[in-house]
Amino acid sequence: MGIDIYFRHDIANVLRSAAASNVSAQANRETAPTQCEEYYHAGFYAALVGVGLAFGLEPVKVEGKPAAARLLWAEMPKEP
Repeated sequence: MGIDIYFRHDIANVLRSAAASNVSAQANRETAPTQCEEYYHAGFYAALVGVGLAFGLEPVKVEGKPAAARLLWAEMPKEP
């Protein structure tokens, strides 16, 4: 059995990809989202943030960027 090693930037890329697919699904709508759908998308992002935090990645919101790029992850500072 081999050992798989993942770097934080690889995990951040996966999280960005999942966030982008969620934004893409929202953008392809022809009607306004229902309240239930808004809750779903909020929970989806909360789950991504939780996974990122588990890998030592902190969410960073970037204003003025396309929706797919608004939620990024940066490595959390190491404690001394």
